[in-house]
Parts: sequence; C-alpha cells; structure tokens
Amino acid sequence: MPNLCEIDFNCGVATIKINGEINILYKVELINTNNNSIYYAFNTIANTKADCLIEEYFIPWKVNVYVNEVLVEEYNYDASNKNVRINLDSTALGDNIAWIPYLEEFRKKHNCNLFAATGHNNLFESEYKDLLFCLGQCKCQIYMLLIV
Repeated sequence: MPNLCEIDFNCGVATIKINGEINILYKVELINTNNNSIYYAFNTIANTKADCLIEEYFIPWKVNVYVNEVLVEEYNYDASNKNVRINLDSTALGDNIAWIPYLEEFRKKHNCNLFAATGHNNLFESEYKDLLFCLGQCKCQIYMLLIV
C-alpha cells in the first residue's frame, strides 16, 4: 500500500491521514524515536485526519500503521527535499544572531528546504544564501513548522 500515511508537523500538532480502503479499521501509533515510547495510539478509518498534540520542539517521529495487528506501513520522519519553516519568535537582534547558524545546520542535517522567518531577514540573506527567508504565510506546502 504505497503512500498509505500522510503526515505533517506544525507547531506542536502532528496531523496524520490514512489513505486506504474505507471499510478497513487502521490502528495508528505515533512513536517518539528518541526513547521508543508510543506517544499516541488510536484506531481510525481511511480518509480522515487525526490531529495529535505533540512536543513543540524537534523530535524525529515514527508512525506505524496496522491492519488486523499486522504492520502494513512504517513511516519515519524525513524532511529530505521537503519544506520546513522555522520562525524565530524573538525580534531581539542578539537572539536572531545566535539562532541563525543553527537554522543553517538544521537545513544541512535534514537536507530540507528551510524557510526562515526572523525579525531581521535583511541582515542574514546575503550570508545564508541557502536559507529561504520569508515573512507572513508561505505559499507552499510545509512539512514541518517550528517556532523558536
């Protein structure tokens, strides 16, 4: 069953949608891979979304999907070539200067398209050419949104 699970992570909410046959009951587990603990477990039918409240800081999540107690899909967090947005919530110049190198490291580590929203975009755009600086809403699908 390719692409059975769709998931995105935005501001402390994991939205999980199962694409599949409507007459099947799916068991879903959201797992924190840092400690292998099951954070959520629930049953659902296909083509419905479930919003799970999660930690607002970065965790590499895993989703397991079962039918009749048989694992049919394992989805691991993977931001490669996906759009990730990180908002620096502080407008203090020192905070922005301190955080911006970590955004670049996150981009490199996760091989993602990183949209950065800072209070001082103009100061960083020429130095951090691989970050995509933005204000307001992004016009693209965001896989993960983090607020620092």
